[in-house]
Amino acid sequence: MDYDRVIIEMLSRIQLLEDKVSILEKGFNKDYGNNKKESSASVTSSKKYRLLSDFLYNSNDDKVKLTFEDIEGILGFKPPQSAYKHRAFWANTKTHSIALSWMSVGYKTVEVNIEEHYIVFERKRDYVITMASGKRKADELISEFGNVRLSDLVKTLQKDDEI
Repeated sequence: MDYDRVIIEMLSRIQLLEDKVSILEKGFNKDYGNNKKESSASVTSSKKYRLLSDFLYNSNDDKVKLTFEDIEGILGFKPPQSAYKHRAFWANTKTHSIALSWMSVGYKTVEVNIEEHYIVFERKRDYVITMASGKRKADELISEFGNVRLSDLVKTLQKDDEI
């Protein structure tokens, strides 16, 4: 089994799903009268949590670890008590205004440690695939091969000797 090809197919499917979700989100906003401007991440943060958005947006790091005290300092107030007790408060969901503060600038929570009082945010990254011909971004391969089944992609790559 050639793992490079499997990874390419998985990334292709992920990209396709992300595109479909984006289309659905835009349709949902249009159909239900949500006239808010959309950011590049198709979500916007609330004014209440805007300072957290700004902090993450201006960060040069792909991973940002913040303690609860750091977040309080950034926001200028304490988050609700549920933030200190329930991991779900920090979920990557578009139904909570605080989550929109990091999602709107391209971050997601990847670690929530309630006991030690910290959160790790990670910036969405571009995937790079190393092939015999060199490194290429996954979205380049996806645009080249399109939405194909794994077996078809394997046949194409074998025939063209791309990888």
